[in-house]
Amino acid sequence: MFQKMNKLFFPAILILVAMQIAQIGPAYAEESSSSWILMPESRHSLYRTYTLLYDEQTSLIVRDGGSAIGIIGGYFTVLEATGLPGHPQLSLHGTAASYFAFPTGSGPLLTQAVDARVGLALDFEIDPSNRASLIWTHQSGHLGDDVVNPVLAAKNLGNEILTFRFIHDIDDTARLGASFRPNVSADPTMLVFGAEQFAEWFPWHAAKNPHSMAPFVGFSMEEYGHSSLDLSANFMIGLASGNHLQGTKHPSLRVVMGYYSGTDLRLKFYEFDKTMMKFAYGGIQVDI
Repeated sequence: MFQKMNKLFFPAILILVAMQIAQIGPAYAEESSSSWILMPESRHSLYRTYTLLYDEQTSLIVRDGGSAIGIIGGYFTVLEATGLPGHPQLSLHGTAASYFAFPTGSGPLLTQAVDARVGLALDFEIDPSNRASLIWTHQSGHLGDDVVNPVLAAKNLGNEILTFRFIHDIDDTARLGASFRPNVSADPTMLVFGAEQFAEWFPWHAAKNPHSMAPFVGFSMEEYGHSSLDLSANFMIGLASGNHLQGTKHPSLRVVMGYYSGTDLRLKFYEFDKTMMKFAYGGIQVDI
């Protein structure tokens, strides 16, 4: 059923977008010649959070137990409709995550898994403190070269997630958010329901510019699973440069420490072996 929905979903969205453009284009063309802007200045940082480990950021996280997670991720905004309420923007996002263990001797790093996430985000403002996003994400899980498990290697893993996210900011001090994340399709099948909640707090306000740093505290929870919901929680403290509560995209750096408890972040291990993780970590996160 969900595979059929997935085949129909994206053509239907394209048709609706084309119809909407055809209807509003002439009306707004008379008011402004710049109703549609290609490659605008991005405000996507207003719709993100630091506390989810995979939220479109580049990271190097060293875990206790001699392992680490390396993530290359980011986003760029391709289109803005300035004439529509909420000034919606369309952004592309993607991450590639590698999980590896440090060698006990002088050998190379041991790559356990490589996972990919890519998609689109449609962001729009409700008012200056409240915003919403409609996010499509494709996830795929892959084994690394150093995992000898032919059973896992032969199995396919991919899913399409549609996320409805709501964000509320409290001045330049805190960000609260929640998401509903149904699976549009999944191979193999997972529960349709999924959700996440997160909070960030800057006790002495966020940093004024990318060249200064301010302490912050973050917490997030995620709920999703196969035949039952599994709860994941992440607690983080750190120093962050710049201010992503302002919505201006700029390079930024975060030095973080935290503790994670929940589902195995390696997609195939969780999907097929039902493994869970608990670990303390430290590292850096970068927005480029």
